[in-house]
Amino acid sequence: MKYLAVFLRLIYGRSISSLVDDLHARFIGDWLEKPESKYVHPHCSWTLADGHPSANSFFETGFYAWYHGQFGNEQGKWKLVVSEVIGSPIGAIVVGQLHYQDPSGGGTASFTHFYRIRQGKIVNAHYFIGEVAKSLKPFPQLLNQFPTNCLPSLN
Repeated sequence: MKYLAVFLRLIYGRSISSLVDDLHARFIGDWLEKPESKYVHPHCSWTLADGHPSANSFFETGFYAWYHGQFGNEQGKWKLVVSEVIGSPIGAIVVGQLHYQDPSGGGTASFTHFYRIRQGKIVNAHYFIGEVAKSLKPFPQLLNQFPTNCLPSLN
C-alpha cells in the first residue's frame, strides 16, 4: 500500500488528500452554479444557524430552492457573492457575502456555509450569516490613544 501511495504521488505530483480537497471544492462550485437535486443526498440535513431568523434543522431534498425563495421574501432582492470555496477531505467550506439591494441603500452580510460530502452527494449543510452592515465602521486608532512611554520593553 505504501508503494502504491508513493507511485501515485509520483504520477500526480501531489498527495491524494489534496486531490480530494480539490475535487470537493470543484463539486460544491458546480453545485453553487447550478443547484440541482442530483448533487444532494435524499436524506440530507440542512441546519440554519447563527444569523438566520429561524435557526432550525430541515431534512428535505427541495430545501435549497425553498430557502432561497424564503430568503428573498424576507430580505428583498439579494445576491450571493462567493469569495472562496475551500475543499477538505470531508467536504467543503464556502465563504462570501450576501449583498442586499433595497430602496434605503442596501447592505452586506458575511456568510459561511459548511458542506459535508459523502459518495459524491451533499449529506449535511450548516449555514451561518453575520450581522447586516449598511457601511463599514471606522477602524479604531488605538496607537494614537495609547501613550508610547507605557509600551513594554523588548529587552
